[in-house]
Amino acid sequence: MLALLLALGLDPDERVRVPGVEDVEYTWGFPLWECAATGKHALAEMLLERGADPNAQVYASGSPVSQAYGQRDAQMMALLERYGGVADLGMAALHRNTELARQMFAGTADTRKAAVGLLGAAACGGDPELVRLALDHIDWARDDPRWFGALEQPLRIWNHGPGHWCHPEWDRSTYLSCFRRLLDRCDPNIRGREPDGGQFGLTILHSVAGSREHMTADERMALPRCCSTPGRDSISATMCSRAHPWAGPAAGGAWNWCSCSSSVEPIRSRPTPSLGPRRWLGQEGAVTPALRVICCGQAPGKPRTKSPSPNPNPNLTRPAERPDSCGERKRAVLRASGSSTCCT
Repeated sequence: MLALLLALGLDPDERVRVPGVEDVEYTWGFPLWECAATGKHALAEMLLERGADPNAQVYASGSPVSQAYGQRDAQMMALLERYGGVADLGMAALHRNTELARQMFAGTADTRKAAVGLLGAAACGGDPELVRLALDHIDWARDDPRWFGALEQPLRIWNHGPGHWCHPEWDRSTYLSCFRRLLDRCDPNIRGREPDGGQFGLTILHSVAGSREHMTADERMALPRCCSTPGRDSISATMCSRAHPWAGPAAGGAWNWCSCSSSVEPIRSRPTPSLGPRRWLGQEGAVTPALRVICCGQAPGKPRTKSPSPNPNPNLTRPAERPDSCGERKRAVLRASGSSTCCT
Protein backbone atom coordinates (compact mmCIF):
# COMPACT_ATOMS: atom_id res chain seq x y z
CA MET A 1 0.00 0.00 0.00
CA LEU A 2 2.80 2.42 0.84
CA ALA A 3 4.50 1.70 -2.49
CA LEU A 4 1.21 2.36 -4.31
CA LEU A 5 0.64 5.68 -2.51
CA LEU A 6 4.17 6.81 -3.28
CA ALA A 7 3.78 5.75 -6.92
CA LEU A 8 0.64 7.87 -7.11
CA GLY A 9 2.75 10.88 -6.20
CA LEU A 10 1.98 11.43 -2.55
CA ASP A 11 4.52 13.49 -0.63
CA PRO A 12 6.70 11.13 1.48
CA ASP A 13 7.16 13.89 4.05
CA GLU A 14 3.42 14.73 4.16
CA ARG A 15 4.07 18.42 4.77
CA VAL A 16 0.98 20.12 6.21
CA ARG A 17 0.16 23.29 8.09
CA VAL A 18 -0.35 22.83 11.82
CA PRO A 19 -4.02 23.48 12.67
CA GLY A 20 -5.16 25.42 15.71
CA VAL A 21 -2.17 27.76 16.11
CA GLU A 22 -2.09 31.48 15.40
CA ASP A 23 1.27 31.58 13.63
CA VAL A 24 1.81 29.84 10.32
CA GLU A 25 3.57 26.62 11.33
CA TYR A 26 4.28 23.57 9.22
CA THR A 27 5.00 20.00 10.22
CA TRP A 28 6.54 17.39 7.98
CA GLY A 29 8.15 13.97 8.16
CA PHE A 30 5.54 12.15 10.24
CA PRO A 31 5.46 8.95 8.10
CA LEU A 32 9.21 8.42 8.58
CA TRP A 33 8.96 9.57 12.22
CA GLU A 34 6.36 6.85 12.85
CA CYS A 35 8.55 4.23 11.20
CA ALA A 36 11.50 5.25 13.40
CA ALA A 37 9.34 5.19 16.52
CA THR A 38 7.95 1.72 15.81
CA GLY A 39 10.95 0.00 14.20
CA LYS A 40 9.53 -0.38 10.67
CA HIS A 41 12.84 -0.53 8.82
CA ALA A 42 11.59 -1.67 5.41
CA LEU A 43 8.92 1.02 5.24
CA ALA A 44 11.43 3.63 6.40
CA GLU A 45 13.80 2.70 3.59
CA MET A 46 10.98 2.97 1.04
CA LEU A 47 10.22 6.49 2.25
CA LEU A 48 13.88 7.46 2.21
CA GLU A 49 14.33 6.16 -1.33
CA ARG A 50 11.46 8.44 -2.38
CA GLY A 51 13.12 11.48 -0.82
CA ALA A 52 11.81 11.55 2.74
CA ASP A 53 13.82 13.87 4.98
CA PRO A 54 15.45 12.03 7.93
CA ASN A 55 15.93 15.40 9.68
CA ALA A 56 12.33 16.56 9.18
CA GLN A 57 10.71 18.35 12.09
CA VAL A 58 7.40 16.93 13.25
CA TYR A 59 5.66 19.69 15.17
CA ALA A 60 6.57 19.56 18.88
CA SER A 61 7.79 15.96 18.45
CA GLY A 62 11.36 16.03 17.14
CA SER A 63 12.74 14.34 14.06
CA PRO A 64 12.91 10.77 12.75
CA VAL A 65 16.55 10.71 13.87
CA SER A 66 15.61 11.69 17.42
CA GLN A 67 13.01 8.93 17.49
CA ALA A 68 15.59 6.37 16.38
CA TYR A 69 17.93 7.52 19.15
CA GLY A 70 15.11 7.39 21.64
CA GLN A 71 14.48 3.77 20.73
CA ARG A 72 18.21 3.01 20.69
CA ASP A 73 17.54 1.31 17.35
CA ALA A 74 21.04 0.95 15.89
CA GLN A 75 19.73 -0.38 12.58
CA MET A 76 17.36 2.57 12.15
CA MET A 77 20.04 5.04 13.23
CA ALA A 78 22.44 3.66 10.61
CA LEU A 79 19.74 3.71 7.92
CA LEU A 80 18.83 7.34 8.58
CA GLU A 81 22.49 8.34 8.70
CA ARG A 82 23.05 6.70 5.34
CA TYR A 83 20.41 8.98 3.84
CA GLY A 84 21.75 12.14 5.48
CA GLY A 85 20.33 11.91 8.99
CA VAL A 86 22.27 14.00 11.50
CA ALA A 87 22.39 13.41 15.23
CA ASP A 88 23.60 16.04 17.65
CA LEU A 89 25.13 15.99 21.11
CA GLY A 90 21.90 16.88 22.87
CA MET A 91 20.05 14.05 21.19
CA ALA A 92 22.55 11.48 22.42
CA ALA A 93 22.57 12.91 25.95
CA LEU A 94 18.80 13.17 26.17
CA HIS A 95 18.43 9.46 25.55
CA ARG A 96 21.35 8.41 27.81
CA ASN A 97 23.63 7.32 24.99
CA THR A 98 26.53 8.18 27.27
CA GLU A 99 29.51 6.92 25.29
CA LEU A 100 28.33 8.44 22.02
CA ALA A 101 27.74 11.76 23.78
CA ARG A 102 31.26 11.66 25.24
CA GLN A 103 32.73 11.11 21.78
CA MET A 104 30.67 13.93 20.27
CA PHE A 105 31.62 16.29 23.08
CA ALA A 106 35.31 15.50 22.71
CA GLY A 107 35.09 16.37 19.03
CA THR A 108 33.51 19.80 19.50
CA ALA A 109 35.59 22.89 18.81
CA ASP A 110 34.02 25.03 21.55
CA THR A 111 33.59 22.84 24.61
CA ARG A 112 32.27 25.67 26.78
CA LYS A 113 29.40 26.35 24.39
CA ALA A 114 28.75 22.65 23.86
CA ALA A 115 28.66 22.09 27.64
CA VAL A 116 25.64 24.37 28.01
CA GLY A 117 23.58 22.28 25.58
CA LEU A 118 24.90 19.06 27.05
CA LEU A 119 23.94 20.11 30.58
CA GLY A 120 20.26 20.63 29.84
CA ALA A 121 19.88 17.50 27.73
CA ALA A 122 21.73 15.26 30.17
CA ALA A 123 19.77 16.57 33.17
CA CYS A 124 16.49 16.14 31.29
CA GLY A 125 17.38 12.59 30.27
CA GLY A 126 18.68 11.67 33.72
CA ASP A 127 22.36 10.99 32.99
CA PRO A 128 24.44 12.08 36.03
CA GLU A 129 27.79 11.29 34.39
CA LEU A 130 27.09 13.56 31.45
CA VAL A 131 25.83 16.25 33.84
CA ARG A 132 29.15 16.04 35.67
CA LEU A 133 31.04 16.26 32.38
CA ALA A 134 29.12 19.38 31.40
CA LEU A 135 29.55 21.02 34.81
CA ASP A 136 33.32 20.62 34.53
CA HIS A 137 33.20 23.12 31.64
CA ILE A 138 30.70 25.61 33.11
CA ASP A 139 31.77 28.47 35.38
CA TRP A 140 28.50 30.30 36.09
CA ALA A 141 28.13 32.16 39.37
CA ARG A 142 25.88 30.54 41.97
CA ASP A 143 23.16 33.14 41.44
CA ASP A 144 23.32 33.10 37.64
CA PRO A 145 19.71 32.93 36.37
CA ARG A 146 20.67 30.27 33.84
CA TRP A 147 20.78 27.75 36.66
CA PHE A 148 17.01 27.91 37.04
CA GLY A 149 16.41 26.46 33.58
CA ALA A 150 18.97 23.73 34.28
CA LEU A 151 17.28 22.85 37.59
CA GLU A 152 13.94 22.41 35.83
CA GLN A 153 15.27 19.82 33.38
CA PRO A 154 15.33 16.76 35.69
CA LEU A 155 11.71 17.48 36.61
CA ARG A 156 10.65 16.45 33.10
CA ILE A 157 11.68 12.81 33.77
CA TRP A 158 12.09 12.52 30.03
CA ASN A 159 12.76 8.81 29.66
CA HIS A 160 9.99 7.66 32.00
CA GLY A 161 6.97 9.48 30.62
CA PRO A 162 4.28 8.52 28.08
CA GLY A 163 6.36 8.89 24.89
CA HIS A 164 7.41 6.25 22.35
CA TRP A 165 11.01 6.67 23.43
CA CYS A 166 10.51 5.97 27.14
CA HIS A 167 12.20 3.10 28.93
CA PRO A 168 10.49 2.24 32.23
CA GLU A 169 13.13 -0.42 32.84
CA TRP A 170 15.88 2.22 33.18
CA ASP A 171 16.96 3.55 36.56
CA ARG A 172 14.51 6.27 37.56
CA SER A 173 16.50 7.58 40.53
CA THR A 174 19.11 9.23 38.29
CA TYR A 175 16.95 12.35 37.82
CA LEU A 176 17.31 13.04 41.52
CA SER A 177 21.07 12.52 41.22
CA CYS A 178 21.21 15.09 38.42
CA PHE A 179 19.16 17.52 40.50
CA ARG A 180 21.59 17.17 43.42
CA ARG A 181 24.62 17.74 41.20
CA LEU A 182 23.09 20.96 39.91
CA LEU A 183 22.20 22.16 43.42
CA ASP A 184 25.82 21.68 44.47
CA ARG A 185 26.72 24.45 42.03
CA CYS A 186 23.90 26.97 42.41
CA ASP A 187 21.69 28.85 44.83
CA PRO A 188 18.36 26.98 45.34
CA ASN A 189 16.62 30.30 45.99
CA ILE A 190 17.03 31.52 42.40
CA ARG A 191 13.75 32.97 41.19
CA GLY A 192 12.35 32.83 37.71
CA ARG A 193 13.33 31.62 34.28
CA GLU A 194 15.94 33.54 32.35
CA PRO A 195 13.61 34.76 29.54
CA ASP A 196 11.18 36.46 31.97
CA GLY A 197 13.94 37.90 34.13
CA GLY A 198 12.46 36.40 37.27
CA GLN A 199 9.68 39.00 37.30
CA PHE A 200 7.01 36.48 38.35
CA GLY A 201 8.92 35.23 41.39
CA LEU A 202 8.80 31.61 40.29
CA THR A 203 10.89 29.29 42.47
CA ILE A 204 12.11 25.78 41.85
CA LEU A 205 9.58 24.58 44.43
CA HIS A 206 6.78 25.96 42.29
CA SER A 207 8.21 24.03 39.34
CA VAL A 208 8.40 20.84 41.39
CA ALA A 209 4.84 21.31 42.61
CA GLY A 210 3.50 21.90 39.13
CA SER A 211 5.54 19.17 37.47
CA ARG A 212 4.20 16.64 35.02
CA GLU A 213 1.73 14.04 36.17
CA HIS A 214 4.07 11.08 35.67
CA MET A 215 6.24 12.34 38.55
CA THR A 216 5.52 10.21 41.61
CA ALA A 217 4.56 11.50 45.05
CA ASP A 218 7.87 10.23 46.47
CA GLU A 219 9.79 12.18 43.83
CA ARG A 220 7.84 15.33 44.62
CA MET A 221 8.86 14.94 48.25
CA ALA A 222 12.50 14.04 47.57
CA LEU A 223 13.30 16.89 45.19
CA PRO A 224 12.52 19.80 47.57
CA ARG A 225 14.33 18.06 50.42
CA CYS A 226 17.50 18.27 48.35
CA CYS A 227 17.26 22.06 48.52
CA SER A 228 17.70 22.16 52.29
CA THR A 229 20.39 19.59 52.96
CA PRO A 230 23.49 20.65 54.97
CA GLY A 231 25.76 22.92 53.00
CA ARG A 232 22.94 24.53 51.05
CA ASP A 233 20.92 27.60 51.95
CA SER A 234 17.51 26.65 53.31
CA ILE A 235 14.58 27.74 51.24
CA SER A 236 12.50 30.31 53.09
CA ALA A 237 9.25 29.43 54.80
CA THR A 238 7.44 31.99 52.67
CA MET A 239 8.54 30.20 49.52
CA CYS A 240 7.40 26.86 50.91
CA SER A 241 4.05 28.13 52.13
CA ARG A 242 3.28 29.66 48.76
CA ALA A 243 4.17 26.48 46.91
CA HIS A 244 2.16 24.15 49.14
CA PRO A 245 -1.47 25.30 49.02
CA TRP A 246 -2.21 25.53 45.32
CA ALA A 247 -0.08 22.69 44.03
CA GLY A 248 0.40 20.00 46.68
CA PRO A 249 -2.92 18.16 46.67
CA ALA A 250 -3.52 18.83 42.99
CA ALA A 251 -0.19 17.27 42.11
CA GLY A 252 -1.21 13.92 43.55
CA GLY A 253 -0.49 14.07 47.27
CA ALA A 254 -0.36 16.36 50.27
CA TRP A 255 3.01 18.03 50.74
CA ASN A 256 4.65 18.22 54.11
CA TRP A 257 7.08 21.06 53.50
CA CYS A 258 8.20 21.18 57.11
CA SER A 259 10.12 17.96 56.43
CA CYS A 260 12.39 19.85 54.04
CA SER A 261 14.50 21.23 56.82
CA SER A 262 14.32 21.83 60.55
CA SER A 263 15.01 25.49 59.84
CA VAL A 264 11.75 25.85 57.90
CA GLU A 265 8.78 26.56 60.10
CA PRO A 266 5.77 24.20 59.71
CA ILE A 267 3.04 25.22 57.33
CA ARG A 268 -0.12 26.31 59.08
CA SER A 269 -3.27 24.66 57.80
CA ARG A 270 -4.94 27.83 56.60
CA PRO A 271 -5.00 29.52 53.22
CA THR A 272 -2.26 31.89 52.25
CA PRO A 273 -3.96 35.32 51.95
CA SER A 274 -2.32 36.14 48.63
CA LEU A 275 -3.81 33.04 47.01
CA GLY A 276 -7.47 33.49 47.91
CA PRO A 277 -9.94 30.82 49.05
CA ARG A 278 -10.78 29.48 45.63
CA ARG A 279 -7.16 28.50 45.04
CA TRP A 280 -6.75 26.90 48.43
CA LEU A 281 -7.19 23.17 47.95
CA GLY A 282 -8.29 22.23 51.46
CA GLN A 283 -6.45 21.59 54.72
CA GLU A 284 -3.97 18.74 54.95
CA GLY A 285 -4.61 17.82 51.32
CA ALA A 286 -8.27 16.91 51.87
CA VAL A 287 -9.80 16.57 48.43
CA THR A 288 -13.51 16.47 49.28
CA PRO A 289 -13.52 19.73 51.29
CA ALA A 290 -11.41 21.27 48.56
CA LEU A 291 -13.96 20.44 45.90
CA ARG A 292 -16.68 21.89 48.11
CA VAL A 293 -14.74 25.12 48.45
CA ILE A 294 -14.07 25.41 44.71
CA CYS A 295 -17.50 24.35 43.45
CA CYS A 296 -19.77 25.83 46.09
CA GLY A 297 -17.74 28.55 47.77
CA GLN A 298 -18.37 26.71 51.05
CA ALA A 299 -15.71 26.34 53.71
CA PRO A 300 -15.06 22.79 55.00
CA GLY A 301 -17.30 21.88 57.93
CA LYS A 302 -19.48 24.99 57.68
CA PRO A 303 -23.02 25.19 56.27
CA ARG A 304 -23.50 27.46 53.31
CA THR A 305 -25.19 30.67 54.35
CA LYS A 306 -26.09 33.77 52.39
CA SER A 307 -25.86 37.12 54.10
CA PRO A 308 -28.35 39.73 52.85
CA SER A 309 -26.85 42.47 50.73
CA PRO A 310 -27.52 46.08 51.79
CA ASN A 311 -30.55 47.81 50.31
CA PRO A 312 -29.22 50.47 47.92
CA ASN A 313 -32.36 52.61 48.35
CA PRO A 314 -33.67 52.94 51.93
CA ASN A 315 -36.97 54.36 50.62
CA LEU A 316 -37.79 51.08 48.96
CA THR A 317 -39.05 48.12 50.95
CA ARG A 318 -37.28 44.84 50.17
CA PRO A 319 -39.74 42.10 49.19
CA ALA A 320 -40.20 39.30 51.71
CA GLU A 321 -38.95 36.70 49.23
CA ARG A 322 -36.47 36.96 46.43
CA PRO A 323 -38.23 37.31 43.05
CA ASP A 324 -37.75 34.35 40.75
CA SER A 325 -37.27 36.33 37.55
CA CYS A 326 -36.14 39.65 36.22
CA GLY A 327 -39.75 40.63 35.42
CA GLU A 328 -40.98 39.90 38.92
CA ARG A 329 -38.13 41.88 40.36
CA LYS A 330 -39.07 44.92 38.27
CA ARG A 331 -42.72 44.69 39.27
CA ALA A 332 -41.80 44.40 42.94
CA VAL A 333 -39.75 47.59 42.77
CA LEU A 334 -42.53 49.49 40.97
CA ARG A 335 -45.15 48.36 43.45
CA ALA A 336 -42.97 49.44 46.35
CA SER A 337 -42.51 52.88 44.78
CA GLY A 338 -46.28 53.35 44.29
CA SER A 339 -46.06 53.58 40.52
CA SER A 340 -49.16 52.57 38.56
CA THR A 341 -47.14 51.56 35.52
CA CYS A 342 -45.79 48.03 35.59
CA CYS A 343 -44.31 46.49 32.47
CA THR A 344 -41.88 43.71 31.88
